[in-house]
Amino acid sequence: MEALSKLGIHPLLLIAQIVNFVILLWLLRRFLYKPLLKLFQNRTAKIQEGIKTAEDLKRQAQEAESQQKKNLDEARKEAHRIIEQATILGDDEKKKILEMAKNEAKKIVEKTMVEIEDEKKNIMKEIRKEIGEMVVTLSTVMIRKTIDKKTQKQLLEESIREVEKELEKIKK
Repeated sequence: MEALSKLGIHPLLLIAQIVNFVILLWLLRRFLYKPLLKLFQNRTAKIQEGIKTAEDLKRQAQEAESQQKKNLDEARKEAHRIIEQATILGDDEKKKILEMAKNEAKKIVEKTMVEIEDEKKNIMKEIRKEIGEMVVTLSTVMIRKTIDKKTQKQLLEESIREVEKELEKIKK
């Protein structure tokens, strides 16, 4: 122990310092190290929970994004189907309208043809009436002149031919 005294170390003081160090270590461990360890463990648990929550949120975001893409694709398909259906309906409606227009035009043409035919008949009646009057007038003139029968027959045949030519022109 003398050697320790020469070095300036007092054994009682050294033992007291060792005891003090052990007590300090025990106190630090009891009141500082365990609470800090518990605090760090709680902090680690919270961080891990936060990481887990973040991963869950990331996964949910990815699922939502994929669902959104799926919904968008479905909406596009539905829009395309609606456009095709509208186009088909438009084409059908166009065909119906064209068919109705054709039928209407056909009816108008038929009605016009009937009117033309009626007008033609009326004109023919008028012409026959006028021809009859011309024949009567011509006959009267011929009777007045007292032409012989041969000349009368020739004039009558010639008048009939002219009337027939006029009728042919009208029929065309």
